[in-house]
Amino acid sequence: MLTRYLQLVLAGAMSQIRLEKWKIFDSLDDQVKRSIHLAIVLKQRNDLMDSWKYSALYVTEDDEVFGMGENLNNGCFGTGDKVPHPEPKRIDVLCGKNIKGLEHSKEPSIYAIYAISSIGSVFAWGENSQGQLGLGTRKNTLIPTKITKTLVGKKVVQVACGTNHTLALTSDGQVFAFGSNYYGQLGLSNNIDKSIPAKVDGSLAGRFVIAIACQRNASLALLDSGEVFAWGWNKNNILALKVPNNDNQNIPLDVLRLEREMFSKIVCGLYHTLALSTDKKVYAWGNNSNGQIGDGTKNRVTIPTIISSAIGGVKDIAALSCASAALTETNEIYIWGFHGGERFEQCIS
Repeated sequence: MLTRYLQLVLAGAMSQIRLEKWKIFDSLDDQVKRSIHLAIVLKQRNDLMDSWKYSALYVTEDDEVFGMGENLNNGCFGTGDKVPHPEPKRIDVLCGKNIKGLEHSKEPSIYAIYAISSIGSVFAWGENSQGQLGLGTRKNTLIPTKITKTLVGKKVVQVACGTNHTLALTSDGQVFAFGSNYYGQLGLSNNIDKSIPAKVDGSLAGRFVIAIACQRNASLALLDSGEVFAWGWNKNNILALKVPNNDNQNIPLDVLRLEREMFSKIVCGLYHTLALSTDKKVYAWGNNSNGQIGDGTKNRVTIPTIISSAIGGVKDIAALSCASAALTETNEIYIWGFHGGERFEQCIS
């Protein structure tokens, strides 16, 4: 069983976007649905109605970008307004930009949105109270705006988001961080917020980073050597650092690896991390209050712990706030943790 959001997260590995799992797309005709090659769905709690409000952003094969739904928070569509759009609304500034990636901040009601083009440009809009859009201000914006400044001449290949901070990975293996730095989650050896992307050095200087991920207030980087570094919020050594401690960290530090395991991908929930090893095993560590580690307990895990080998070889992983998922080589999907009103403390398919 896989919840709707995680099915969309894993859509790339599954070779198709399962739009039929999302009611927000029901009003689109079949031809439009078939043309969609990239989409994200955002939600916000409506406490008065005891329900959820939804927004969707999608990119079509003819390089058009649209938003539809509630237009949550600070104008998450990027259409220059905050009003709902029950019918698809074209996002003019992104059309023709060959958008290959869409990312958003982790907080489920405070959205900062990022679009990555094929040439490595990043457009940002939405919530910006901590400078997390990287535009040099703390002013919210309703229009997708290209991040320039220190990223000029750089090709961004990945963006990762915490609640109020953002990482950008460039094609030359460098990491840039911006937004809130209260817990040291920018990795700049201080706790000063940044509204302009700043290069993360320290232990990453001269190294080549191949992937990034963010917890709510922490950051992780995967190197081409297979090593993982982490920094930011670290209560109870939730980052599983090689040299254990319980303090927040404002510089990248090495994460413990069992038997020198090599990792090929990392993903994060709010307070937990999954890592996919080069030999197709899944490791997990961090908060486990909802069973998101998948070890059959709710005990916090501060050592990368292998998930049951009974699921076989894994080719992709995904994480939501308190849930985890894995796609096996036989295209079976396993989920564990809590999401959508259901809790699974062990891997189930």
